[in-house]
Amino acid sequence: MEFLYTSIHAAALGQGYHDQASEYGSRASRVKGQDVDVVYWDVGNGWSGIISVIPHNGNESQIVAFWHRLLDIVDAGEDE
Repeated sequence: MEFLYTSIHAAALGQGYHDQASEYGSRASRVKGQDVDVVYWDVGNGWSGIISVIPHNGNESQIVAFWHRLLDIVDAGEDE
């Protein structure tokens, strides 16, 4: 499933710019969020596929919360 990188940033409660995540490939980037970091693959035109969601404290509930926020953004039509 693909999402706009701006939606990924918003759902992660992103802080600052996105970093290159070259260990995942040449088109991979990482957004550093409030509770999770999200690594995604740039597929073009602002769309991205999520590679990994990494919680800061190892708590899986932070991953679930990220996905809920992202799906809320999609359901609201903000990811079109």
